[in-house]
Amino acid sequence: MTKEMMVTKLEEMGANRWTKYGKDRLYFGGSCEAFGLVTESYKNGAISYAEFKGEKISNKKAGEMGYSFSNIYLDLVEMQLVGPKGEVYDMIQEKIDELKSEVEDLREEKIESSLEGSEDQKRFASEIIKETEEAIDEMIESLDPEIDEYEIENAIKLKAEFKKYVESAKEADEIIKARGAFSERNLGLMVYHATLDEDDIDLVFSKENPVVSEYFYALDRR
Repeated sequence: MTKEMMVTKLEEMGANRWTKYGKDRLYFGGSCEAFGLVTESYKNGAISYAEFKGEKISNKKAGEMGYSFSNIYLDLVEMQLVGPKGEVYDMIQEKIDELKSEVEDLREEKIESSLEGSEDQKRFASEIIKETEEAIDEMIESLDPEIDEYEIENAIKLKAEFKKYVESAKEADEIIKARGAFSERNLGLMVYHATLDEDDIDLVFSKENPVVSEYFYALDRR
C-alpha cells in the first residue's frame, strides 16, 4: 500500500513507528540528521556544537529544533501530522508530501510496466480490490452498529459495487481511475453522505460507461 511504502521511506530516515492502545504513530525524534540538523554534546547531554544544513547555528536554536523533532509525530490512522507548528513541522510536512507524490509515481510506473497481459491485469485488479475493501472495512469497524446503521449499509453496498466495477473494467487505465475515485476522502463522502464530488463522478462514473452500476446515480447527492 502507498502508506506503508511511505512509512518505510520515513523509517529509513530515522523515524520510529509506535503502535499501541489502538494508536499507530510515526515519531521523528531520530530523524534530525536526515533533515540536516547535526549536533555534538558534552558528557552531561548539553549541546556543545550545532549546525543545520551545513551552517553553524546557536545551541539554543538547535535545542528548540531537537525538541520539535521529538514532539512531532505522524498519526498513521488519520494520516495527519501532529505537534508544535513551526520550521521543523513545515519541513516534515513538506517531506511527507514529497514522498506521497514520489511513491505514487513509482506505483504508476510499476503498473504501466507490469500490466502487459490479462493475468497481470487480474492480479492488479485483485490487489486494488483488496486495498479498497480493507479501507472500507476499517471504516465499518469505526462505526457504531446501533447509531450508524445507514452508514454501515452504504459501506457494505459500496464494497460490493467497487468490486463489481473493477472486475468489469476492460482496461488497466479504468482500474487506476477507479482507485483514484475511491480514495479515502471519497470513501468517507460516499459512506457518510451518500455523495461524490462532481469532478470525481466525471472522472470515472459517467453514465456512458456500461460497467457502472445505476446505484451511484440513485444516491441522494446532498
